[in-house]
Amino acid sequence: MKIKSLLMAVVAGAALLVSCEQKEELGPVKLTVNPASLSFEADGGSQNVELLATRTWQVDSKPDWVRLGTENGEASSSKQTVSVSVEANTGNDRTGSVVFTIGMMKSSLSVTQKGAQGQYVVEEGDGSQDKPFNVAQAADAVKDLTWTSSTEYQKVGPYYVKGKVSSIKENYSSEFGNAQFNISDDGTTAGAQFTAYRVKFLGNTGWKDGDAQVAVGDIVVIYGEIMNYKGNTPETVQSGSYLYSLNGETGGEPGPGPDEGEPEGDGSLDNPFNVAAARAAVKDLTWTSNTDYQKVGPFYVKGKICKIANNGTYGESGTFGNATFYISDDGNQGNDFQCYRVLYLGNQKYTSGTDIKVGDEVIIYAELMNYRGNTPETVSNSGYLYSLNGETGGEPVPGPDPEEGQPAGDGSLDNPFNVAAARAAVKDLTWTSNTDYQKVGPYYVKGKISKIA
Repeated sequence: MKIKSLLMAVVAGAALLVSCEQKEELGPVKLTVNPASLSFEADGGSQNVELLATRTWQVDSKPDWVRLGTENGEASSSKQTVSVSVEANTGNDRTGSVVFTIGMMKSSLSVTQKGAQGQYVVEEGDGSQDKPFNVAQAADAVKDLTWTSSTEYQKVGPYYVKGKVSSIKENYSSEFGNAQFNISDDGTTAGAQFTAYRVKFLGNTGWKDGDAQVAVGDIVVIYGEIMNYKGNTPETVQSGSYLYSLNGETGGEPGPGPDEGEPEGDGSLDNPFNVAAARAAVKDLTWTSNTDYQKVGPFYVKGKICKIANNGTYGESGTFGNATFYISDDGNQGNDFQCYRVLYLGNQKYTSGTDIKVGDEVIIYAELMNYRGNTPETVSNSGYLYSLNGETGGEPVPGPDPEEGQPAGDGSLDNPFNVAAARAAVKDLTWTSNTDYQKVGPYYVKGKISKIA
């Protein structure tokens, strides 16, 4: 055993001596790349860089769209030539880094390439196919959603969400045909992230061998319902979610938008509008400014609170004592209705101890409008919370029936009916079907256009 140990020590010593001689011959550890950056046109091409590595080197990381002539090499005191090439880029401009390493020492080469679609610009959208949410918007859309378990959670959508792949969590599963990755607005892991959780491939098909893989820096659009996993991770709901586009390439027909639901109710206390009906009642109303807009009602509107503004608190500042929150028919965000600055039960101000929460069933009484032509909501300071989970406060105010006014006119050209007279002329007529009903006239009727279908 002593002879064997002595022999191993001699061999180790000889190896150390040779290593020291090599280091002395090659000088101190150096790792440089020249030039430190390369630029390519959209049609691709190949260029060379000179790498000086006085120890054995290798490539630590690189973008999938960059190819190198070699990804490792021997130590040398002379500069080594490494070819760098990229294919044609049909998408947006892209940038990546090739990182060379000798142990802990690293040196980076920046590679940029123009794209046929130009610079990627983060745009705001509405979650539709034509105007997808950006990642920040998608994260904001789910931030107040509740999550209790993997089978009990709130969700919204389905929506389209656009971003750059920032990290790969799991390339496609051969068993399930789905993939998992993160996207962000700038393609880095520093800002807001959105998880494409087990999404299918283009055209809502299962991933299979030969399909393109997503890579960091790819520009994608994801389609599906979205949720806030464990209350801190914006992501797609697995069922029905898929990759709608990859670097501009799509597959199959786009999915349907969020379901509006069927309008129900007439806006009265006994038969309130549901949210779908409230949205339908205001969709064609015009809005020019905060003082120049059309409105309807007042009406009663019933729904479930799906989101509360101001982090779930009502506005106690000053003397307002009102609250702003959103309701929907199913308690999920998407196709919701904003209850803007409504008072509490009994048309009273909110006070300490009076609060609301997501999931509460409410009936709102207020005038309705379409703010900026795209936000169905109550007219500010026009309404209040009539009931909260079945509890009411005070007597209901009169229903939405407007004053009829005095009938005037005889229906002739010289003396047309006003609207009150026209309504009075038909109020007792019978209607059985679209082909079986009573009618009168013809008459001339005069009035002002109040709404356009």
